[in-house]
This record gives sequence, C-alpha cells and structure tokens, in this order.
Amino acid sequence: MAAVMVQLVGGQFQDAEGNPLSGGKLTLELSQDAAVNDSQIAAGIVVDVYLDSAGSAINSPGQFAWGNDVLSPINTYYKVTGYTAEGQTAWGPNNQQIVGSGIFDLGTWTPNTVISWFPPVQPPPQVTLEVNSAPASSQVLQNLVEGSNITITDEGNGAIEISASSSSVVAPRSIWTGNEFAVQLTYQANTGPGGNAGDVWTYPFNLSVATIIGHISQAVYGGPYGGGGGHFSCAIYSLDGLTKLVDAGAAAFSGLVSGMQTVAITPVTLPAGAYRFAFSCEDATLEYVYGVAISDSPNVWNLVGSPLVAKCGNPSVGAQMPATLGTFTANTNIGWPSFLLQP
Repeated sequence: MAAVMVQLVGGQFQDAEGNPLSGGKLTLELSQDAAVNDSQIAAGIVVDVYLDSAGSAINSPGQFAWGNDVLSPINTYYKVTGYTAEGQTAWGPNNQQIVGSGIFDLGTWTPNTVISWFPPVQPPPQVTLEVNSAPASSQVLQNLVEGSNITITDEGNGAIEISASSSSVVAPRSIWTGNEFAVQLTYQANTGPGGNAGDVWTYPFNLSVATIIGHISQAVYGGPYGGGGGHFSCAIYSLDGLTKLVDAGAAAFSGLVSGMQTVAITPVTLPAGAYRFAFSCEDATLEYVYGVAISDSPNVWNLVGSPLVAKCGNPSVGAQMPATLGTFTANTNIGWPSFLLQP
C-alpha cells in the first residue's frame, strides 16, 4: 500500500509573552534527501505551514507533509522554525518529527525532541565523580588542578596527560656519622667486627628524601695499616632483605689499598624510605673503617626496623652479594662500616 502525506493540525503556537502567532507560519526543512513510493523528496525545499488566529495550523484548506516514519533512510527529521506575522522568529528552530497516518497534531510536539529513532536514543550514563574513592564535593564540575611538581595537559579528544617532575636528590648524599673518614688512614680508625669469609652483615637505615645513586664510596682499612687482603663489597636491600636494589658489584673494594675507594654503578633512584645496608668480606682478616656506633646512633642515623644489626643467613660468594639476605640473626657488635652515596 502506498504511503500518503499527513495533514498537519493544531499547535497553538505563542510568542514569549503568551500571544498566539496569529497569521504567522512555520517552516519545515527536511534533514536530508529521502525517498518514498519510488519518489525522491528534496531536503533543500522549505515547506511553509500557515497559522490561524489561534496560532494553529490552518486546516481548510488542509496542509500536508510527509511523515518521517515512511521516509527512507530512517531517522530523518524536520528543522522547524515559527515566525510571527511580521516575520520575526518566535519559536525554534527545533528538530521535530511527524509520524502516523491521517492527521498529526503539532501540539503534541516536545520542542527539540524526536519521536522515533533507531536504535532508540539512550539517556547519558550516570557518572559519579570521586576523589580517592570518596564522592567529590561537586558532582557537576571536576576541575583538575596542578600541584607541586605535577603538570596537567589537555591533549584534546578527551585525553588528559598528567606528568610529574623528579624531586630526587642529585647532590652527593653522605651516609655516615661524624669524622670516621677523616681518621681513616691513622691508627685511631675503628675497624670492623670481622667474622668468617663470606659472612654477610646488615643494618637498617632511612632515606628521608629520594636519592639518585650512581657511585658508592667505601673506606677500607687494609694493606700496610694492618688489614688483610681479599675484597670488600656491599649492597642496599629492601628492609625485609628480599630485594637487592643497589649492588656495588663483586669484589668492589680491594683490601690491598687503604683509603677511600669509589665504584660506579648503573644509576638507581631510591624513593624516600627504609632500607638495609649489607656488606661482606672475602678475607676474614680484612678490616674497614667505620663510624656507625649502633649504641648511640639512632638519633643520628634514624635507624629503623628489627633487628638493628644482624648477621644474614645467606653468604656472599667471592665477594658477590647474595640476591636476598635470608634469615636475620641479631648481633651485639657495635662497629659497622659507613658509606657514601653519590649521583
């Protein structure tokens, strides 16, 4: 059965002051070219619908338009604008649809709302704005504000880039307690607790700020000053000893040379926090300079964790520090080697 045009009636269009658009008109402009009954409907032609004294479509003679539900393709609509008798815009423009058969009452329109759409128009998803899993103070506006060392950039197309600048310390960072390096080549120097070759000893320490480490310096008391040969090595671990974070390397410091020795490593950044310094001697007779006196150092070193000083269950092999420290056995020795971290 061939589709037929729909007669337009009703409307009672008014201006903003409540006056009927007496003698005015509506213009209907189809959203796109369409087809019906093997005929082509041109979108570029504007259709006039004239209004009576009550602002409704004149029904004698009748005024007709194609219903959007019989046009192909689907989802067409009319752009509708209402004018006063003087030609002033008084309503719209709004996107509207005409559907059904016989007559269509323009008064049933909801301004700028389509009647039939496929797939059906879905309401926007409900979005809840939260900060740290708690409802934000505003559920309407979420404004991202840059903070210290944080840069926020709107990249367009919904992409927001958040970047942070590093606050790591790049100046040399001393990790010792006083003048032990100043006396390293005199007989005033303190020496290490000894132990068997391959023993690994440890104590905890705290970094108050993030630190970039590219070099490690150690003072060994050996050679002509009474120390033994072999090598000394050290590493920094997580506080529980399960992860090796910084390694001076196998046989890093020689026991045949007395004085400050420095090794370079691939730079590592340690965030602020608690860690363990661990060390081992390849030769039990090798000695090292120390300035960390556990008995009086907590306020200076901010030592953390338990035990404070300990022997580790896992040994070193050829002055190569183990991957993990193993079980801690609390120790009463009070002299421990100091070290220097540098970028």
